[in-house]
Amino acid sequence: NGSVLYNFTGADGAYPLAELLLDSRGNLYGTAPGAALGGAVYGTVFKLTPALPTITTLASSPNPSNYGQSVTFAAMVTSVSGPPPDGATVTFMKGKTVLGTGMLSGGSATFTTTTLKVGTTSVAAVYGGDANLDGSKSKTLKQLVNKAGK
Repeated sequence: NGSVLYNFTGADGAYPLAELLLDSRGNLYGTAPGAALGGAVYGTVFKLTPALPTITTLASSPNPSNYGQSVTFAAMVTSVSGPPPDGATVTFMKGKTVLGTGMLSGGSATFTTTTLKVGTTSVAAVYGGDANLDGSKSKTLKQLVNKAGK
């Protein structure tokens, strides 16, 4: 499975050569010869840095909880290069409904709510990614909310 990462316009090189170099960090290096101008051939040497995969995990506390009680959802986002930058957003979702968001600090983000209905609520945490890291979604967590006093 492949995807186009960059289209050369001719001015910046054309017809990338099939020989690519892959380094241990996943960077691709190659060349794309360009057009002949004034007897010289101009082209490009390029480096493509693919986004690294991330893993998002989710926990809640307390679980189970009572109706009206504060429940804190905590997401952790990791990658082989470490956590995403501080300030990136994690979205806490119930299906397609946004429950809330949290800002990452040291790879973790939290969201606290007191508005969960009695019963089981399925929640997932979603990290959207950035130029260097792919987004990821946690496994669904089931939060059990009991009637007050149970």
